[in-house]
Amino acid sequence: MKRSSLTTLFLLLWVVNSWGQAKPQRTIQFLPSANGHCWLYFDLQLLKITQYKVWSADIWDSDQPIVNLIKGAGFRFVTNDRLIDLNTLPVEHVGYVNGTGIIRVEQKIRDIRINQYIWTPMIMDFKAFVMLLHLPAELAKRLPSDKVQSYLSSHYPNFQHIRFVERLEDDLWVGAVVLYEPGIEPETLKRLSEQLKVLRPKKLLQAEKNWWRNWHNKEKLPAKLYGKPYQVLQQSAAFIRMAQSREKGSGYGQIVRHLGQDGRLATTRDMSYAIVALSRIGHFSESRNALSFMMNSHSGNFQNLSVSGHEWGMEDDYALSLHHYTGKGHERVPYDGQAPVLRLDSPGLYLWALHEYVKHSADLKYLRQQWPVVKSQIIAPLIDLVGEQLLIRRDAGLEDEPAPGKHFTWTTASAYRGFTSAAVLSELMQESELTDQLIQVSAHLRKAILSMLVTGKNAVLVKSLEQKTFPDFLDGALVEAINWEVVMPTWKTAQSTLDAMEAFLRVSDNGKGYALHAVDDLSFQQEHVFVSLRAIPALKSCARRKRAKEILQWMVELSAVNAEIVPQYVDPQNAHYLGKYPMIGMGAGAMILALTSNHKE
Repeated sequence: MKRSSLTTLFLLLWVVNSWGQAKPQRTIQFLPSANGHCWLYFDLQLLKITQYKVWSADIWDSDQPIVNLIKGAGFRFVTNDRLIDLNTLPVEHVGYVNGTGIIRVEQKIRDIRINQYIWTPMIMDFKAFVMLLHLPAELAKRLPSDKVQSYLSSHYPNFQHIRFVERLEDDLWVGAVVLYEPGIEPETLKRLSEQLKVLRPKKLLQAEKNWWRNWHNKEKLPAKLYGKPYQVLQQSAAFIRMAQSREKGSGYGQIVRHLGQDGRLATTRDMSYAIVALSRIGHFSESRNALSFMMNSHSGNFQNLSVSGHEWGMEDDYALSLHHYTGKGHERVPYDGQAPVLRLDSPGLYLWALHEYVKHSADLKYLRQQWPVVKSQIIAPLIDLVGEQLLIRRDAGLEDEPAPGKHFTWTTASAYRGFTSAAVLSELMQESELTDQLIQVSAHLRKAILSMLVTGKNAVLVKSLEQKTFPDFLDGALVEAINWEVVMPTWKTAQSTLDAMEAFLRVSDNGKGYALHAVDDLSFQQEHVFVSLRAIPALKSCARRKRAKEILQWMVELSAVNAEIVPQYVDPQNAHYLGKYPMIGMGAGAMILALTSNHKE
């Protein structure tokens, strides 16, 4: 064998070996906290708040991103005429008070542990954040309260920085509320300032914890869920709640797709998964508010378009954004060249989410209120998207492919799920003629998928009608065709598709999940966390529970060491988080669905 060949083989074997042995480790660089009015970024390297934005979405009305208003915020000590920032002290632990948006930082001064708490308060309906510092008695006795300072560094003048102190059983509690003034009526602002000045720090912290405990008390969870899985689920639910806007008006109820430092936008796709997850664990008001936000959005801008001779967009007036929303609920789409990037999975995923909400909440009153618009601006346009081949027309698919796109299995499968969900809703509304039509259309879609979107003697599902070359035809998101029962778990197509994923999309032999596309032996691709999590219920339904358990355990362990955060991607070589995090509907929501899944979606 030639030397170059031996070298290549050695490197490949070394990478594969190290790749399979990657252990869960903390690689997150920040922790966010948000309360539906504002958002902050706690930097884990600098150990202080370095960003604060006063909208939950990154783009609110215009297409200009919301600016960061601060340079830094935190605590420091004054000793011997010197300022000592807390971020210079050794750190024992940084994470969330589980199931909340409260960031807890435990540090040491010699052998004395001190705790810092940072959060955006749910108990206040204002744009504000809170910082608390708890010094135990052995340190507090030697440190006057005026030697403990909270600070805010900002070029913007519109903040009130209100400090308050409490001695409690010889411990010292120092707190600060930073309040953003614009938008608050003068009388309200005056009254609020007076109330904040007399706050008791420990009681304020307990009140925030109580808010979250009361919120979680609504949840209906599997009886055997405990330990790390339970903690990951609790925090995943909290992330979804943090990501939902509480701004009055047309933006109320939207859920942004992640809580990273930029690009926090609500998408129809991600919100649908968040709604399904919230509905299954009993958070019905949040689900309903998210559904209503999308239903009442300002959408319908992309009708009767044509790109390269192919129909592109919707034929009818429609109610849902074909990509994402501004904070105030205006439909927006990115452009590739001169053509908009459009996702035709929106109506199908919304109908699935609406059905899950109605099924779990039994809220027929809401369904009756929304039904006329659902029927005319979601169901009817979706029916018209079915082309001559009985597949959904070309679109951008899961990965935002530019026009003229492809006939993606993902999109047609989501439409199938939407039609079957709509048939149930239609039956509840006693519209038998529409119900029969929806059942018939869904049957045609299933038949078309099984005849046109498979390949080989084992009928493996393919990514799209136009992409059938090996191994590029593989797509991890095809697990949803099993979850949505486009193909039944006992059918050859379901089993052979999972076999193909194991052979060509699995990122290691060490219990981890899947890439979105086929993995090149010499350039390993990242694990696609949404695919891994959605594979879990598919594997369970196909009697592959051991494999499902392996992936779930890996995902839980990885999240647990990273403050229960679910990322977009994971590097299979070193288990580093990649992309955006924490992901919401297609991250935290998918985690909730994995942890609560049974044999059947």
